[in-house]
Amino acid sequence: MNIRGFSSNMYGWAERWKRDGKTPEWDELFRACAEAGLDAVEIDADTEKLKLARSYGLAVSASYIGLPLHVPFNTLDVERSVLPIAERLAAAEGSDLLLNADPINWKNVIAKS
Repeated sequence: MNIRGFSSNMYGWAERWKRDGKTPEWDELFRACAEAGLDAVEIDADTEKLKLARSYGLAVSASYIGLPLHVPFNTLDVERSVLPIAERLAAAEGSDLLLNADPINWKNVIAKS
């Protein structure tokens, strides 16, 4: 195993800011991550966020995509929904593209069995 450092997604950080009554801003979030000793963050590595993360010495470890994985593949429009994020991740030298299954219906719970 080759450990490359410690990384975190940003959801928990942003939610903590909100819980404390603050508006989460990337500059503050990245500074807090760096001060906590993280080496990398999980973000969509667009140009602005990548530059800001790197200004705090943070690399990009991963990018996250939520997709409705219960539908036929050809309806996902991966050229628009996945490839741009994957390309930004690769350009940032990140290694993990995280796919998460979105709920079938965000508003109403649907029985799974």
